[in-house]
Amino acid sequence: MTQPSIEATGELMRHKLTDLILATGGTGMVKAAYSSGKPAYGVGPGNVPVYIHRSANIAKAVSLILQSKTFDYGTICASEQAIVADQAIKPQLMQELTRQGAYFLDQRQKQQVAAVLMSGKSLNPKIVGKSPQAIAAWPEFPFPQKLAS
Repeated sequence: MTQPSIEATGELMRHKLTDLILATGGTGMVKAAYSSGKPAYGVGPGNVPVYIHRSANIAKAVSLILQSKTFDYGTICASEQAIVADQAIKPQLMQELTRQGAYFLDQRQKQQVAAVLMSGKSLNPKIVGKSPQAIAAWPEFPFPQKLAS
């Protein structure tokens, strides 16, 4: 868009060639996406998803996502919080994430880590801006030392 505006964004969301909307930012933008009549992922500030299309250079996409997410340990809300990908590339994407150093938690591990990362219904303020190595060194961190290396 050469002249971005709320009206132009709404028109783009309703356009016949728009198949999916990824709306981030304020409540108004997310509501507009949900009201467009198109499938939409909507998130508020701090919950940025990234979409990886089957035509993407997966190794490069993973590298950029990991750099964005880890350079400041996710302290700004513009870093990627979730990956949305075409089903056809999911196995390759997961393999590449692991190859580049990402770690996937099983359900039990997610619950254990969440108990450390969360304080009630909010993020534990003691973890903000801390490296994974620092968090994994906490006595209450349940596992695995692999994360601390």
